[in-house]
Amino acid sequence: MVTQNLSQGCWVPLNKLIEIQLSNCSECEEIPMLGQLPNLKSLWLKGLTNLASINSSFYGLVNEETRIVFPALERLALVEIPKLIEWAEVESEGASDVKVFPNLQHLEISQCKQLMSFPNHSWPCLKSLIIKGSGSMPFTCIFKTELKLLTELWIEGIDDLEYLPNWLFYNNPNLLELSVRMCSNLKELPDGLGTLSSLEKLSIRDCPNLERIGVTGLQQSQGSLTCLKRLEICECKALLYFPCEMVGSLLEDTGVDIFK
Repeated sequence: MVTQNLSQGCWVPLNKLIEIQLSNCSECEEIPMLGQLPNLKSLWLKGLTNLASINSSFYGLVNEETRIVFPALERLALVEIPKLIEWAEVESEGASDVKVFPNLQHLEISQCKQLMSFPNHSWPCLKSLIIKGSGSMPFTCIFKTELKLLTELWIEGIDDLEYLPNWLFYNNPNLLELSVRMCSNLKELPDGLGTLSSLEKLSIRDCPNLERIGVTGLQQSQGSLTCLKRLEICECKALLYFPCEMVGSLLEDTGVDIFK
């Protein structure tokens, strides 16, 4: 990425940038080409109220010589972009095996309610995923990749979400924090929840149709959720089944807090 130096009439490279924040730029309609910045580690896009599309130019020129896009990026946040409908795929000029966000560890998508098109990336290093106030499209697309390194997962305000995939818990044994909030149609949390032997914080709030928090059979007998330090279940009025034996001994041994 470059910017024009008006006083000298030349272009100034920005290859040393490690962080970019675009905040409350209400007239912005297009995100500049950022994908080839070699040292960019953090990108924060917030309050871009007129942005409807993140198109393929966002990634920059991709060909056989530049097959890695956002090579150093570790943190990406899209927050309060109410008109965003499309986040396009990367386009390459004959390049094969293009890698996008190969080092991304933290992804947040908040208050992007109209987002209906989402790129099919692999997210190989993702550890923290936060999706709030959006439809289930980003959630569904990201989960097609079967993440395996998550330590933090926040799901909030996804009204059309009914179930979480069981593999999500089986494949992420290092998950430390799980928060599920304001998902009005969520019906159950699957049995795989009981395999989270590293989980320290579990918060379930304002899920009025949640009927079941499932942990069955082998996971129970092995002492599931043995590292749990904080448990919060609040405003889940339809809840019919919660395996109390799952945390019974922990209430005495570790001081788990339960808020109802």
